Amino acid sequence: MQTIAFIGLGHMGAPMAANLIKAGYLLRVFDLVQSAIDGLVVQGASAARSAHDAVDGADVVVTMLPASGHVEGLYLGNEGLLAHIAPGTLVLECSTIAPASRGYSGGFMTSLMTKDLGLALETAQVSGNSTPMGSLALALYRLLVKQGRGEQDFSVVQKLFDN
Repeated sequence: MQTIAFIGLGHMGAPMAANLIKAGYLLRVFDLVQSAIDGLVVQGASAARSAHDAVDGADVVVTMLPASGHVEGLYLGNEGLLAHIAPGTLVLECSTIAPASRGYSGGFMTSLMTKDLGLALETAQVSGNSTPMGSLALALYRLLVKQGRGEQDFSVVQKLFDN
C-alpha cells in the first residue's frame, strides 16, 4: 500500500485525512498544531516530526494550508519540500487559497510546476522560447493527446483513489 504524507490538518485537512484513513490508506501526518496530529494518530495515522519527515519516502504528498504564503513557504526555497520530495512522487496541493492571499507572488504556480515540468522548462530555456510555463504545459498536454496519451493527465490520481 502506498504511503500518503498529509500536511495541514485544520478545518478542511483533518476531515480529508480522516476519510483517507477510513478508506484504508496509510497516512503520515503533520501540522503545526500537535493536537491536530494527535487526533488523527488515534484514528490510525502515524505522526511525523516535521513536514520534511512526513514526505520522506512518501508515495503521495497532500497539502491543505490556509494561505498562499504558507504554501509558498512550505514548498519553495532551499529548505522547501520541492527540494526534498523524491522524483515521481505525486503531489496534490489542495489548499483553497486565492491569488490575493497574503504573500502571493506571481511566479508561484510556475515554481510549483517546475518539479513536474522541469524538462519543459529546460527545453524552453535552451531553445530561447519565451513561451510562459502555462502555455508550454498546455502545448505539451496537447501533444500527449495527439499521441493518444492524454488520459495520463489525472489517471494517476484516479487510480490512487479508485477502490
